[in-house]
Amino acid sequence: MAMLALLCGVVAFGIYGQAAESHALDTRVATLTQQNAALQQAISDRQREIVEAQTAAWLVEEARKLGYVFPGEKVFVITPSGGAPPSGGVNAPLPSFSPTPSPTPTPTATPSSPHPIIIGSPSPSPTPTPH
Repeated sequence: MAMLALLCGVVAFGIYGQAAESHALDTRVATLTQQNAALQQAISDRQREIVEAQTAAWLVEEARKLGYVFPGEKVFVITPSGGAPPSGGVNAPLPSFSPTPSPTPTPTATPSSPHPIIIGSPSPSPTPTPH
């Protein structure tokens, strides 16, 4: 009888150990599946950003963020009431901007005033210039 009880105990312990290990592995699989889904979403987002960054519209948007405007556009500088208009910047010579990306753009004129600039609609010319 004692041998039978010992044998049943060993079998029960083995089954419990396997069930606990199976549950731990199932939990790990679920966690890894969630991480994989998050990584797949991140990859998809980066691929979409890469495709978007290869368009002319993206290039124009980035150039505008850097302060470039199209030739012939009107640039309005808003100054505080009673303040003098900013010197330089608007009347400075404008270097041309190449639509092909270069590793180190070096504009020759930079605005000397931190005042906001309102930019009008672009002309059909594809080459913006910095203001």
